[in-house]
Amino acid sequence: MPAKPMAVAAGRAQPITRAPLPTPVRMAPKPLAAPKPVANEPEVAGDLKDVPAFKGKGTSAKGMIMVGAIGGAFGVKGEVRLRAFTEKKDGVIAYGPLYDEAGKVLLKPKSWRELKDGVAVVAPEVKTKEQADAMKGQKVFVPRANLPGTAKDEFYVVDLLGSRAEALDGTVLGDIVAVWNFGAGDILEYKPPNGGPNVRVIFTKEAVPHVDLAAKRVVLDPPAPEPIEK
Repeated sequence: MPAKPMAVAAGRAQPITRAPLPTPVRMAPKPLAAPKPVANEPEVAGDLKDVPAFKGKGTSAKGMIMVGAIGGAFGVKGEVRLRAFTEKKDGVIAYGPLYDEAGKVLLKPKSWRELKDGVAVVAPEVKTKEQADAMKGQKVFVPRANLPGTAKDEFYVVDLLGSRAEALDGTVLGDIVAVWNFGAGDILEYKPPNGGPNVRVIFTKEAVPHVDLAAKRVVLDPPAPEPIEK
């Protein structure tokens, strides 16, 4: 029975791998047909709603978690388009003001509307379309303390990063430097202290039997690597 992955709760973009290109097959060229015109459909947007009141627990720049990114302006009246990295679209505006990574307030959304790829917000910090467009591509964060607690065997990525990775006998293996997910479950990556190549371990109860967030310590018991067929 395959190991059950341990959930990692975080808003994040999933990395993707680029497969090598196949060897091209030379064929006689064919005449190209004229492209058919594509009608531009107007973007469907929801009605403006008030952002629910939220009483934050902290504003410290330490432990900021990225919840989205600014996509520029929506419309011509200064609304800001936000791409959400949270489970639900409105999660990006559910935990109070939005900060930059250094802890400076960027937006205090007052109202919002749903879009196909996220939300659009009205915030007093942005009054014109030009101001919203100038912020395009900027990542937005919320303090770790403002996020809800996690369930058993569920962790925020920011809490795992920097943790010391140890073997069952206490041998220090390195420090956790990344958490990946390529579609088959979460993977921890640690950097050995001897300067060797980084090592990745599937994040399951079997391979990671103990996580001590208070001590920033993760115990690993990865399975033996399978032989590579030649």
